[in-house]
Amino acid sequence: MKKLLFLAAAFVFAGMIQAQQKSTSDNFLNNDALGANFERFSQNLQLTETQKSEILSIFEKYNNKKTEIRGTGTPEQFKALKDAEQNEIKSVLNEDQIKKMDKMKIQEEKDNKAKELKGAIR
Repeated sequence: MKKLLFLAAAFVFAGMIQAQQKSTSDNFLNNDALGANFERFSQNLQLTETQKSEILSIFEKYNNKKTEIRGTGTPEQFKALKDAEQNEIKSVLNEDQIKKMDKMKIQEEKDNKAKELKGAIR
């Protein structure tokens, strides 16, 4: 009985370790969904190759910073990182691209609210 209990605890512990390693070691830029989102983002804004490269570097930089404070960071720290990331991205874009990005952000917020309402009705 003790061996069975020990074995079960070992499996749970091993699963927890694997889950933690996976969440911190995944490179978000290799995630298919995020890659598709970035591709759509870059097409909508008609980014140049240079802009794509710079923005991907910004994403990676801030993703690393968010990973560093994950678990210990406050909501204010995450918001500050998000705001800094957005400002840095905007510095790479021209005026028309910034306007398009702002419109996309507003539409995304509307879509998210609609999904929340739809989920709350069910």
